[in-house]
Amino acid sequence: LTVLVALLLLLLLAVRQIGRAPQPAWHASAQAHAPLRLDLPVSRPTPVSSRRQWRSFPAGAPQLQVGLLLNNIYNLQLESQTFSADGWIWLEWGEDLERIRRAAGLTPLQMVEFANQVEAWDAQIEAESVEPQRRPNGAYYQQFRFSARFYIDTIDERHSPFETVVLPVVIETRPEAFALENAAVQLRPARDLGSLTGDYSELAGYSLKRNWVVQGQNLYDLSGPDRDEVYSQLAFRVA
Repeated sequence: LTVLVALLLLLLLAVRQIGRAPQPAWHASAQAHAPLRLDLPVSRPTPVSSRRQWRSFPAGAPQLQVGLLLNNIYNLQLESQTFSADGWIWLEWGEDLERIRRAAGLTPLQMVEFANQVEAWDAQIEAESVEPQRRPNGAYYQQFRFSARFYIDTIDERHSPFETVVLPVVIETRPEAFALENAAVQLRPARDLGSLTGDYSELAGYSLKRNWVVQGQNLYDLSGPDRDEVYSQLAFRVA
């Protein structure tokens, strides 16, 4: 009888484990699958503990606008969950962020990084101009050309071989001075952002039909609950 009870308990535990789906890193809202809109509501990451709740940036926080265009997408490897892409990113910021950048001794490119980039040794990124340009409205602007390889965080294989693969390029503020606990610099989609894909952004065997932007944040545990640092993110997604 004891052995039978033990076997029944093990069977119930196995059923519970099978029915437990993994939690995604991001909530996908219904509007996230619509064509790109700059007024998309924020999609917040799923907290992994009570301390990792979504943290709001203060009103009036310095903003760094980011645009992205994928000119070429290739070398999709589902086994390693990676793909390669070439294209452009551009940054635009105001006088308040320019003062922070100069005080920290940062180049414009050092303000952000590709959070899901892999094989950094093989990546290339070059500024299109030596110095930032000035917009008619007084904002600072600089454009960069890149070629890099990126990690795909989630692949849904339930409908294989007809699955939808979402290709993300995640950009995050880089310097510690930009963390929420310091200057609280927040990334926003560029005002002139259109489609994320260019004329040559076709991927063999796939049809790219949708693109959208998800605003997020990344929390780093440094040395305990009182030393967390939160950095702003933008996830540019193509499917």
